[in-house]
Amino acid sequence: MDDFENIIEKECCNCLIKYKSYIKKAIINFSNIPGSMFVQFSMSDISILKLKLAIIKKVPLSLVNDLTAIHFIHNDDPDNYHTTKVYLNEEAWTTWGAIDCGVIDISDVDNPDVELACILLDYIAETTYDEKDVLTTIIDETTGATLLWELVEMLENTRNILIKEIDKIAL
Repeated sequence: MDDFENIIEKECCNCLIKYKSYIKKAIINFSNIPGSMFVQFSMSDISILKLKLAIIKKVPLSLVNDLTAIHFIHNDDPDNYHTTKVYLNEEAWTTWGAIDCGVIDISDVDNPDVELACILLDYIAETTYDEKDVLTTIIDETTGATLLWELVEMLENTRNILIKEIDKIAL
């Protein structure tokens, strides 16, 4: 069972690396924040658990709604470090949802940080339209679920053998 946990943990890390690479490629050229060397982002704490369950169950998953912050790094020199951070907090997600549904217009947003976050969320939606398919493909390449189902099958066979032996003794 420890092997299974280690395999799932490793596969989850590998999937996250591939997923983050996909997201980074999609948003590095965000025109409202030009000149980024690279991009880092934060995700909800529950994202790893969601991914592990998707690996085990082999089900489609989207993690784009789990993004919480995106950091556009302009200069990574420690003496001249410069980054632009866009926080995708509840206000940003709610406002963007209202804009996306046509309830309000982007020009109605008073907070410049929320406005930038909404523009970025719109850009992410446009550039990651295939995000769920990409993540599903990444998940489908994992083998941890196969190990689990083999373990379950082995335990069921052992249980059946034990039941037969108990029945022999009882009769």
